[in-house]
Amino acid sequence: MNGDDANQDAIQWEEARRWFARADDDLAAARLLLDAQPAIVRLAAFHCQQAAEKLLKGLLIAARMTAPKSHDLAALAPGVTAAFPAVTEIVGALRRLGSWYVAARYPDVEEIEAALVEKSSSAQLSKRASSKLEMLHEDYGFCDGASIPLVMDHTGSARLWTFAGSAVNESLRCAIARRGGAIKGSDNFSISLKSSCGASTSDLLARLDVADCRPSLPPGMEEALKFSVCVPPDEKEQILTERLRDVRGIGETLLRPLRVIRLDGRATGKG
Repeated sequence: MNGDDANQDAIQWEEARRWFARADDDLAAARLLLDAQPAIVRLAAFHCQQAAEKLLKGLLIAARMTAPKSHDLAALAPGVTAAFPAVTEIVGALRRLGSWYVAARYPDVEEIEAALVEKSSSAQLSKRASSKLEMLHEDYGFCDGASIPLVMDHTGSARLWTFAGSAVNESLRCAIARRGGAIKGSDNFSISLKSSCGASTSDLLARLDVADCRPSLPPGMEEALKFSVCVPPDEKEQILTERLRDVRGIGETLLRPLRVIRLDGRATGKG
């Protein structure tokens, strides 16, 4: 190896190490999300996939290859194993994480909502499955695929059925709580409120914008960033916040009108 080749290798490995450091950040974020109470599994899965992707891209760069702008681990793997045969088995295991990117960012809750809205199915269902689907249609008859139903019970407790996924709902939950809303929690499908007035919830949601909707960071997460001592506190929070929220999903959800539903089935208006 001549001097020019050695220098180029050093440059490539230095850039590769930057990718490895970003992969370390994603692994640290995944660990903290799993340690949270309750654990935020879907976002942890997303960060695991991101760590694998950045590791593979770093190895491609180290081998003087171009890292493609792709999230497909299966497409990244052949170049890595060709350059580094010793890691073939490890790369094969990492490929299993490929589906976690789409599953984590774009959950199947939208498909579930569509199934609840669609009153007929082209699929051939057994009598038992058809009966169960009819029961679900009856139980979730408030779903129309266009609005956000706010379903209230006799105690005043309510659930916002967004069908937007955990990343969006966690950001909305935090934004509502910051505006004084009494929140129980959130999941992939909905946000639970301790008490609610339809009109006040409608007004609160109408005042929110995408910038308001930020998740709360688990304690210690900022310090888990590699080189965190070199990053100003405000920038650390901004970096992590942007990694944890789904901006497009938040924007699409906020555009949907609110529809208040009482347990007796009455729709009391759209916001």
